[in-house]
Amino acid sequence: MTRDCNAGVLLLCLVAAIGVFIIRPLLLLEFNEIPWEIWDEVLALHSSIWSEVESLSETFTTHVDYPKNNLSPWITWPTLHRGLHPDDHGSRFLGQPPETIRGEPIWETVRAQGKSVGVFQSLGAWPAIDPGPDGFFVPDVFGADDRCFPDRLKGFTHFCKHQVQQNEAESLSGQSLKLLMSALKSSGLTQIFWESLSLKSGTLESNDLSWSHFKSVFNPQRPPEFSTYFTNSLAGLMHRHWDVLVAPDSFEDNRIEQNRTVESLEACLSDVLRWREENPELLVAISSSMGQEQIYPTQEQNLEMRMINPGLLLEFAEIPSSAYEICSAMIPQVVINVKDKTLSQKIESFISGIITSKGRQVFSTDVQGETLSLTHLFPSQAEIDEGWIMFGENPEKVAWEDAGFEIYPVKSPTAYHIPEGILLLMGGNRKQGRSRSTIQLEGVKDLLLRRMSRIPDPGADGMIPKIQ
Repeated sequence: MTRDCNAGVLLLCLVAAIGVFIIRPLLLLEFNEIPWEIWDEVLALHSSIWSEVESLSETFTTHVDYPKNNLSPWITWPTLHRGLHPDDHGSRFLGQPPETIRGEPIWETVRAQGKSVGVFQSLGAWPAIDPGPDGFFVPDVFGADDRCFPDRLKGFTHFCKHQVQQNEAESLSGQSLKLLMSALKSSGLTQIFWESLSLKSGTLESNDLSWSHFKSVFNPQRPPEFSTYFTNSLAGLMHRHWDVLVAPDSFEDNRIEQNRTVESLEACLSDVLRWREENPELLVAISSSMGQEQIYPTQEQNLEMRMINPGLLLEFAEIPSSAYEICSAMIPQVVINVKDKTLSQKIESFISGIITSKGRQVFSTDVQGETLSLTHLFPSQAEIDEGWIMFGENPEKVAWEDAGFEIYPVKSPTAYHIPEGILLLMGGNRKQGRSRSTIQLEGVKDLLLRRMSRIPDPGADGMIPKIQ
């Protein structure tokens, strides 16, 4: 064993005794669900900044061993954050009570050492914890607790929750506009409204607004030891209009949205590159936790469905609206908080008995503590054409719309989840460029802590190579 290996072993022994010793700050950009295919065929062709970032980074392909049809961001991000396989951490739906999810997220690991953290809307990050000096904590928008550090960003959280609950991520009118202006005033960022709002379209690029709030609390010269920033903006566009990205000339009407979304992410990268020039000690990781790929609808899949009024559905079970709270969720999930256990069981039994005209169960259910998650199926064309559902053995036929569902046409080919995602690491004098070697998603937490701690990776023979 060489002197360098001895030094590495001694360092690992020290770490084992006192825990990971963090000596470099790291910012994790969580660009949800971006695959290498979109990076190469869309983003890198849109601007050279994507290739520049890759040339400065170690690159990996993350992989999670989990059934493809069950992949969701509320499963994959806890896998990364907690360093546990999905079966081991147990996160199954948005807004799931944190005490029912196993494992320690990386920000809690760092905070337990007395270090500061900065968490910005990462999925599963709630309730907020004291982030320490120069830290911040803006919770998951789907969480049931909206406390923030600093408190001045609570208005921004309220605005985001309202948009999610109303399914209007970019619509600005009425109550949405009122909440936005209040949020901007309390956070001191009113000017960004005029910079980011497209007066022609009347829409706001959500990532511009979020990134501006993030920059208002993140100090690149004196950053927290660990920080995150989550954005879903490109993931949403891929789900709705994959072909807009890969063949924009075929979808002229949607090119404005595509360009605004991509340019917004490029502005994030431009800021990050500048921060690294100003503070070379700052490490930056970019991850998507998983990816997407195109799916091809058949003629029988030209309509989709979503639940827009759960209260209307529960009226058929004679459940008073005062007995439950509808929480934020993503299609196809509906999340309900019910404090009365007996009532929760009644709701679950009622929901489980709803069937389509073909006898298929409409919902699957999952109960964690006081929270009930309902995930609805996507009906076939025949089930949509029949136009009704039934409640258990009750012979009455109820129209989809009368039960709180909305049926709408699919406007373009869409994409769905795959287990492979991207991971880039800037800083640390490691090998840079297009390696893209595969790493298990549950191993990313350990990798990030190693980079922050200057702990070397084991070599192929298990020996510790020279410390950089």
